[in-house]
Amino acid sequence: GLDYYSHTVFEFVTDELGAQGTLCGGGRYDGLFEVLGGKPTPAVGWGLGIERVLELLRVRGLAAAAPVPDAYAVIP
Repeated sequence: GLDYYSHTVFEFVTDELGAQGTLCGGGRYDGLFEVLGGKPTPAVGWGLGIERVLELLRVRGLAAAAPVPDAYAVIP
């Protein structure tokens, strides 16, 4: 984590999922490319826990029901 960040760091957190409440996080990585052998390059990155977002939607009653397929395909 936090070792690579050089400036702004952010997280989107909910208390509705208990200990697994971080939904998204990221920040500035200025200098990371240089550490890895590249040219100095300002950068920003983030990660999103799609499973956590879907779980939050389910907890809030906003998740759509999974569709039932009309047909199945088996491809060997």
